[in-house]
Amino acid sequence: AAATTAAAEPAPASKPGPSPTSAAQPAPAARVDPAPAARPAETIPDVVAEPPPAERPSRTNGLRIASYAVGGAGVATMAVGGVMALLASGQAGQLTVDPNGNIPRSQIDVRKGADAKATTGAVLAGVGAGLAAAGVAMFFISGSDTGLAMAPTPGGAVLVVGGTLP
Repeated sequence: AAATTAAAEPAPASKPGPSPTSAAQPAPAARVDPAPAARPAETIPDVVAEPPPAERPSRTNGLRIASYAVGGAGVATMAVGGVMALLASGQAGQLTVDPNGNIPRSQIDVRKGADAKATTGAVLAGVGAGLAAAGVAMFFISGSDTGLAMAPTPGGAVLVVGGTLP
């Protein structure tokens, strides 16, 4: 404490050159700052036993099972559409055409049948693709943190799917 008070007082002005009493006086002590106050130890929180996390919902919920059914129906419908298209192609290949590209009257019914099968095959393939896409979408939204929203827009609609993948 004496060192800090001596350093705090201003030193008397001295004349240039050595003073007769400077040899007898000790050099002023360096100022020593007091140590910073110790902070109280941070308290460590008590470890509290937490309940076990809630069980994740089963991955085989109703929507997941329905996604398999809808996706499977879509694949089967596309397959039937493909078969119909092949049958139409085979039936159209049996037609005879005259040199001008005209079909004889006797084969008009064969041509109509081939056109009907081709149209049916195309429709079934499109419906099957839609069902398969719906099955895939249902599979991905069947998780626990998912959502599905639909909003009308001018000239159509918007379908928004959000969430986490399984």
